[in-house]
Formats: sequence, C-alpha cells, structure tokens
Amino acid sequence: MSPSPSLMSSSGAPAGYGRSCTNCSKAKCRCVIRPQGGSCERCHRLGKFCQQIAAVRKRTFKKSTTSRTAQLEEKLEDLVTMLKASQNQSRPEEPTSMSGHSPASSTTPLSAQHFTSRLDSLAAAATANNGDVAETPRCLYPCCFSKHDAGAPCSREEVEQCLQMSDEDAERRLSMFRDWLEKFPILHIPDNVTAHQVRSQKPFLWLAILNITSPMNRFQLLLRERFRQEICLRIVMNHERDMDLLWGLLTYLCWATSSTGPGVRPFLVMYSELASTIIYDLGLGRAPHEEYKPGFCIQPLVAGLAPTAKQRTNEERRAVLTLWFMKSTISSFSGKLETMTWGPYMDECVDILDREGDLPHDDVFVALMKIQVIGEEAQKLLRTDTRGVYEQGPTHIFKAGLAHRLNQVRETLSPELFSHRVVRAQFHHVETHIHSIGLFTNQKIPVATRTASMHSCALAAKAWYDNYLDTDPTEVLGMPFTIYVSMSRTQVTLYKLTVLEDPAWDKEILRSTANLLDLLDCMIVKFQDLADTWRSLVQKEQEGSTFNKGVIMMQRIRDFWEPTLSRALRCGYLPSPEDSQQFNLLDPHEGPDGMLMDGQQGIDFQNMHWMTDFLGPWEF
Repeated sequence: MSPSPSLMSSSGAPAGYGRSCTNCSKAKCRCVIRPQGGSCERCHRLGKFCQQIAAVRKRTFKKSTTSRTAQLEEKLEDLVTMLKASQNQSRPEEPTSMSGHSPASSTTPLSAQHFTSRLDSLAAAATANNGDVAETPRCLYPCCFSKHDAGAPCSREEVEQCLQMSDEDAERRLSMFRDWLEKFPILHIPDNVTAHQVRSQKPFLWLAILNITSPMNRFQLLLRERFRQEICLRIVMNHERDMDLLWGLLTYLCWATSSTGPGVRPFLVMYSELASTIIYDLGLGRAPHEEYKPGFCIQPLVAGLAPTAKQRTNEERRAVLTLWFMKSTISSFSGKLETMTWGPYMDECVDILDREGDLPHDDVFVALMKIQVIGEEAQKLLRTDTRGVYEQGPTHIFKAGLAHRLNQVRETLSPELFSHRVVRAQFHHVETHIHSIGLFTNQKIPVATRTASMHSCALAAKAWYDNYLDTDPTEVLGMPFTIYVSMSRTQVTLYKLTVLEDPAWDKEILRSTANLLDLLDCMIVKFQDLADTWRSLVQKEQEGSTFNKGVIMMQRIRDFWEPTLSRALRCGYLPSPEDSQQFNLLDPHEGPDGMLMDGQQGIDFQNMHWMTDFLGPWEF
C-alpha cells in the first residue's frame, strides 16, 4: 500500500534514480530528502556533509535504419563474392564481346547496374548454374582431406577424373583385386575379363574395387564420397536391389581396412545392414521353397497360381554366406550388430558349394565357413561367460565338443588347403577361443582340465602369430578385415592368459613359447615392413595409412602392458586379481605403476572398442 500524500510531505520523499547522496550510496541505504531541503534525513541525523553523486547515466542510442541496412548489405556483398568465386572455379568464363563486356552485361544500362540491389545479386548468384549443383552435390566432408588439401572443394570433374583412369592403371587395380580374392575368394573374376567389362557390367562393384585398392590420398577421399552418393541414390532413394549393389557392399566390407583412415565416417554396421536389406528383398536369405509361404506372398495363392520355386545360383549362395561371415566377425567385437541366424538353408549352401563348386578357390571359401560356424558357437559361450548367467550349465562342459568338431574339420582339409594363410589363421583363432571358454571366470573346472586348456590356448595363440609373422608382406596386404579382428582378440586372450592367477599354471610355458612382449616387438617390425611395402606398391607417401597407424598402436599397447606382463612373467610372482579380471578399468591417462601414457586413450579390452584407434572408426 503506497503512503498517503500527507505522510510523504511530512517525512520527506525518497530521492529519485541517480539523485541519492554519496553517503547513502556507499552505505547502500535509502536516501530520503527532507521537506525543508538541504541535507537528507540520514546525513542530517548523523551530522555528515550531504553531497549528491555526480553520475551520468549511459544512454543507448537507437541505431538508425540506414546503418542496419548498410551492415546487412555488407554481409550480403560478402556472400555474393563467395558464390561468384565458387562458380567461376566450376564453369568456364563467359565469352566477351568485342567491346570487352560480356553479352549479359552489355544489355544492361550502367545506371541500372549501379543501383542494382545486393539482394538481387545474392538471388542471382544463388540460382545461377543451378543445374550443375543439383546434378552432383559438392563435397559433404571437406574436413576429411589431408593437410595439403584442407578445405579444397570436390568438383564433379575431379570425381569423374578418378573414375576415368587409364586402361593400364585400371588393369593394375583389377589385377591387384584378383590377387586379394585368392586370400578371401568371395567371388571370381576370370582372367579374360577386362577392367572395362567389369565397369560396364558391374559399375558399383568396380567403384568398390577402386576404393579398396586406391592409396590414402585425395582421390580415395573423392571415391569414398562417390561411393556414399551411389548408396544414397540407388539403394535408399531409388530402392534398387541387384547383385551388383550387393557385391559392391560386401567387397567394401571384406577389405574394410583398406577403406579406413583419418576423417572416415562409421560404415561397418550401416553397410552390413544395407547388404542384409538387399539379401532379404531379393529373397536370398531362405530356401526357394520357403519364399512363397502363406502370409509371405498371398497374391499368387488368391489368383490360383502355383508359385514356382526359384533356382538359386552359386553366386547367390556365396553372397549369403559372405554376409553371414562378415556379420559374425563384426558382432564378435561390436555389440551393435546381430549375426544372421544359421539354419538348414545355410548348411545346404555350404554342402552344394563343397560338392559342386565351380570356382578355383571354392574349397578355401567352404573351409572358412565351416570353421567360422564353430567359432560363432564359441563366441556365444564367451558372451555367456561375460554375462555370468549360465542357464544351460557351465560353459566349459561344451568345450570338448567344439574342439572335437574343429578337429574333424581339420581332418577334412588337405595339406595344401590348410597351408592357406587365411584358413590357417581362422583355424588357430577359433581354436584359441574354444580353449579360453570358462578360463577367466569363477567356474569350478577340474585342475587337469583347466591346465590342459590353458596350455592348448597358449599354443594356439602362438600358432596364430607364427602364421601371420611368416606371411610375406605382399600377401598380408590382401588379407581381409577379419584377420585384424582375430589378431586383436588373440592378443587380448594371450594377455589374460599371462596375468591369470592360478597356482597350477606354469608361467615358464608362456615365457619360453608365447611371450607376448616378444610377439608385440615382432608385430611392430611386421607393420613397419607392411607400411614400406604398401608405400612402394602405390608409389606414394602415406602418413595416415592403416599400417603406419598399426606401428604406433602396437608400440602404445606394448608400453601400456609391459609393466604388468613383466611382473607376471617373473619367477614366483602372481599378479593380483585386478590384473587378470579388471585390467580394462585402468585409468585411461595412467598406465600400470603410475606410468603416464602420453596421448594414450583408455583401452576397453572387453568390448574391443580400442580397435577403433587402430583400424578406424568402424561403427562408432
């Protein structure tokens, strides 16, 4: 309630804004002016000298409409300049008349040009050359380029120049891919088929071949963008489904290590699911007689037509099995992808290819599938060990059956087939994980069984390393992406085996046969040889290639593990449970014993996320 006028006049009125005295202002008190004038009530009561503060209120002047318009026009002028500069790079100069002016400008009076609004200039610049812009989008990720090409735009001419290579270069790329297919024979390109024929008949597959066989430079970045554009246009927008698109995606996935690098966006999970979409839309994921079940296709049944089962080709069978193999591998280290269900139709595909294989390396392909089927079952048991919920009993009781099945597959392989580097690597990888089932849990396993499993696991891991280190660098370059997944998982298993606390486990076996520190030293040298070989093969320097990153990553892993592994391998030392069970919880910025890792990121060994630092951002 406001005071009455009489009360205000008798007791004084408060000073207005900016009119209080200096004493009341410092004391942060209310300054009340007396009716008779002079000093305020507070200064009069305290006997102080009352002086009004000399404050000048800062006033904000409203900007005129003219100044705001001028600022806006300056910004628009900058936009017009940038648009015109970008268009001049992508289109030829307009022909000029004999007077030195362009035909468009000669028809406009000088006075009209002078008073043309900048808004009109911006609209004209934005709509000019609209056909070229709509036809081929510009680079979506300019930050992906190297430091020499940072910020450089991607024009349609540059992308077409990458595709329109010389016949000699195209044949060299195709020959390189044929050599790679011998390591992982998902398909077959006859020797009498030229690169021009592959490009005309399978354009998307040819684009994938160029991506994985190109060195890490600006051209490969352009090819990657073109690959993504083709996926968006053909698969997503036009809803195309054919074998060319399927084989292009599968090829890109199988040799994913050749398509990764700085600035690469995640693609493993997305491309795998796109390939699954094509498989399901084409009906290749189930047997032909299951394609027209009631509820799947009602129209032929309503019309009274007897649907005829389609005949599957071996190419379609290989495509389905290849996708299953890749999704099984990816899901082994990523929790974002589920493996395709292995059913009777998959067994039928393997049996037909085993009996009636019409390609030179179908035996290699079939052997890899048979081994991975057992490896997928072992992987399910390892996931059960991680969860710690044993609904069907302890996992170690299934170990003997899986090992027996793996040995049966080994007996069916000829010596020549088992000497195949990828087949042998896959065999030892699965063997390692079969013997590791239940070892790193609290399951009560008999001492003799547990000790035998640890010894067999160490020998299998050592056999994997021996096979990889003995491979010629030129052969390693063409190995599929699955090799590096098995390498990382075998590496982690051997680490767990080294730091495992078990009185019955003799560490002298590891020190003399499978010393992980010595193996990491050999891997560092191996990756350096691979980097030099790849550099000489492409005849270009590559600082960001996969193998150069492998040298750095292997060195960091060794530095990170060395203190714990050295203590674990000493005589009479048993590491703590934290070393064997919780080593993935180490401080991400500090190694064992307080060892600081310069620039090192935390390594989550259980979920295998640390692979992204080495192999690239696959799915994250």
